[in-house]
Amino acid sequence: MSVLCLDYLPTEILQHVAQYLHDTHITSLASFSLVNKTCYASAKVWLFRSIRLQVTVTDPAQLNQEAVKWTKILQRTQSQRHVCQLSIVPRGGSEQARNDKSHSWLDQTWQSIDHEQQQSPRYEGNEPFKPIEEEEDRAWLPVAGLIKLVSYLKDLVYEPDYTLPPCLLRVLHEQHPQCRLHIFWFRFKSLHEPTVDPHELAIARSPCLHKITVRYFSWEDTRPKEDWNLDAHIRVVAGMAPNLREVRSLFCKSKHCSFLIRSNRMRKPWPGFSPDIDLPSSPGALECLSLFDAQSTVHDVGLDRWNEATDFSRLRVLDLCRATGQMLSWAAKNASLPNLKELRLHHHHPKPAFGSSSAFLSMIPPLEKLDYAGDVEEVLDSILDKHGPSLLKLSLDDHFDGLDVPTVQELQEKCPRLESLCICTTRSLSDETEVSMYRALGKMRHLTELSLELACSDFAAASQRVLTQSQREGLSPAPYEEFDGAFENTTWQAHPRFNHVHVRNTILNWAVDEALARSIWETIDESKAGDGKRLQSLKLLPTAFRTFLSRSGDFVEILECVSRSYSLERSVRDDDEGGVTIRELGRRAREAKCEGRHVLEQPGGNPTDSPVLEIIRHIWPRNEGSTSWHDDWRSLPLLK
Repeated sequence: MSVLCLDYLPTEILQHVAQYLHDTHITSLASFSLVNKTCYASAKVWLFRSIRLQVTVTDPAQLNQEAVKWTKILQRTQSQRHVCQLSIVPRGGSEQARNDKSHSWLDQTWQSIDHEQQQSPRYEGNEPFKPIEEEEDRAWLPVAGLIKLVSYLKDLVYEPDYTLPPCLLRVLHEQHPQCRLHIFWFRFKSLHEPTVDPHELAIARSPCLHKITVRYFSWEDTRPKEDWNLDAHIRVVAGMAPNLREVRSLFCKSKHCSFLIRSNRMRKPWPGFSPDIDLPSSPGALECLSLFDAQSTVHDVGLDRWNEATDFSRLRVLDLCRATGQMLSWAAKNASLPNLKELRLHHHHPKPAFGSSSAFLSMIPPLEKLDYAGDVEEVLDSILDKHGPSLLKLSLDDHFDGLDVPTVQELQEKCPRLESLCICTTRSLSDETEVSMYRALGKMRHLTELSLELACSDFAAASQRVLTQSQREGLSPAPYEEFDGAFENTTWQAHPRFNHVHVRNTILNWAVDEALARSIWETIDESKAGDGKRLQSLKLLPTAFRTFLSRSGDFVEILECVSRSYSLERSVRDDDEGGVTIRELGRRAREAKCEGRHVLEQPGGNPTDSPVLEIIRHIWPRNEGSTSWHDDWRSLPLLK
């Protein structure tokens, strides 16, 4: 469409165009706003719908500078009435809040494989209580003025690891009493004081409070004092905060400890708020409950305690990370979750929960979104029979093993509405089996978002067949039969189960370059049914879990160089139909690690000096003018 045509479109149409661009491709919204004044007026509503302040809480001058900057921008563009969400984030802080349009902690789950459960966050556990001084509060007045300037604020997102200043809470109550307050990090630091801090209580009792993250620690991290924050926040949920709808409970480790020592000492019970406060005791009305590190027995808080504090029948989203079999068994028998739509269920140790996951998944109503990590084989029938017809988004992580083609075909048959899928598959030297997996994924009619964790385990490579002749001809002039015959009975270093052929196959599986990523996209896209939806995004995330090679120093350089992750997205331009944009994930970090680390090959060196290099040079012969195998490697092409 030409610029001239845009000049004659009605304002209502341009507003719909701007909204569509905001929801689907925010970068194009900025370009659309530059076409003419009419387009800018329509786009402005969405350009300023959400603004973000990057602050340094200990620098009053920077706070003032950031607030003044946004005040001038809004006044100059007359956009005060367009701002619906204002986010306050620390400079250089996490991307979680700033990328989170819908304020759902589970959104990132459907974008990539979430390994959050592998390592609990580390913070200062025994922080001393220090009330906010008047001078500190005064430094935030320019930010409070900006909040007052905004006409129709719906959401205030506060992410800094610093107690929400009194002036911000006050202006929220006075100017925007219907605004929802999202606090990412909040702790009662005065629970051991003779009197609980009135400002902390004011935050907890605020009618604006909509979402909080609760951080709590083990006694080993807070001794000689108990950490009663989890108990206190359960009390907050139980009617103290009337409009609280989302809670995340986060078990943390002290940042001063390299590991957590679980204490067997009995905890002292929480005596309650001091002095006694007349608080309502009616159950809360949470809609989203996220329990991180739910297996922790340090605080002995299970789902039964939360069930007493809030009405589980109101829950729409439940997130159980590192859930135990005991917890799930209790939930299967006692919990009522008629409105549950989204579930994340992760087991840190899947076997102790054997049987309980299946019972729990069979008890809850049909889900729209499910993220499961554990023994997939145990629960697959329960997932597909009970939830398959209703599922829109699904993530399955078996910890060790990738899904096979028959399982993907079963997903296709029993999950007809599936739009987003995140699974692990096993690479097998780009052979027919691997290609058939990609083709099976392409037959899912409604699938538009796909994330694949490519398992490159050498345990799998040890059982993979010899390469086909067609593959060998495009890879290396050296005869593979000669290599296989010479080394198939040769033990690789101190690993009797593996020989040089297995090591070679493992390296080939690891190698994922841009050409292979595009080929995988094309294979999936070409397999889509004629009347099905086109694939819009694909993530490829190679992983070498359960491999002795990743623990061998000689192979670190290989892994960091050839095991690359990619994100592919279909072009949104109507004049580039079928076009795909591709970018490597983590490229800068990889280049920083690999720079100057070509230790496996020196100029004039003999390949036989290193068994690793001998295998590499068998796979990828030296190209003319190259100085290292880093210039010569490439992925094994798919066998089509």
